[in-house]
Amino acid sequence: MRKSKASRGRPQNRIIDLDSDEPWDRIKTQTLAKISDVLNPTQLQFDDYNVLFTVPRHLPDPLTLNKDNYPRLVTNALEIQKTPVAKIIVEPKISENIAGNEQNDNGEHAKGKKTKVGRDWSMSLGHFAHFTQIRKERDILRANTALNAQIGAIRARWMYPTPGGPCGSVHCYVSPTDPEHFPLGNAHVELWAAATLKGSQFAQIDKPPRNDLFDKVSPAHLAERSPLLQQRLELRDKAANKVPAAPQVHFNFPPELANFLRPVAPIPPVAPPDPMMPVPTTTMLIPHPFVPGPHLTIMEFCNKYQLDDNI
Repeated sequence: MRKSKASRGRPQNRIIDLDSDEPWDRIKTQTLAKISDVLNPTQLQFDDYNVLFTVPRHLPDPLTLNKDNYPRLVTNALEIQKTPVAKIIVEPKISENIAGNEQNDNGEHAKGKKTKVGRDWSMSLGHFAHFTQIRKERDILRANTALNAQIGAIRARWMYPTPGGPCGSVHCYVSPTDPEHFPLGNAHVELWAAATLKGSQFAQIDKPPRNDLFDKVSPAHLAERSPLLQQRLELRDKAANKVPAAPQVHFNFPPELANFLRPVAPIPPVAPPDPMMPVPTTTMLIPHPFVPGPHLTIMEFCNKYQLDDNI
């Protein structure tokens, strides 16, 4: 008996970001990767699942997601101006095996038994696909066009055949000297593509660039660094691991405390007051403290100061 939707368990939601010009194989691979992440089936086949899609406010009734209906999904999703989004619903299919004329222990004919394809029928997957509208080619800068072409070439070269793969990523790099898979994110691919545009001596489609993001790709790449870069990295590591021999303690005394520790300055002596000028009591024109000179006649005054007779 088929379980009701209420008893199938809580659906698992996932989100993927896609461009509006992505091919059908791309979204098919992304869907299989999400199925492998949630259900983890022993055999992963796209035909073993019912894959439906809806677009909010534009396509409310679910439609089967296949190569023919995929352009319709993208067209309706791009009708949403602010955030183009579509909901994809994935459920395992139910197959019926009818037992022929076999009878059970009670003598009754065995009824058709339903077997489930996939790991667990009680778990379904519903994920949202966000679509980014691609601008027209004439609106894209020439440098960005070349960069986008290199990004597409690198993704096509290093797409893992099985969705998810050992590293859990759709794109991963495998070094010829190291069998470990290195997952490639958007930052890795964009940096790799930009390096290939600079020249083959910096990076190639089969050879990642020498950058900190790719240090874990292969230990052999670390030996290919320039001597100056190795010296700088060693100095940086030594400075990070260096511990000071003794702690340096700085004391800061406020001015009030510094003045408090100084000795008290002696009080300067008081200067004596200026003597008061005596009040003049004479009616003479000669001011104090001058006194009048000797009493002389005119003749004596002229002879003393050698004045001639004309005066």
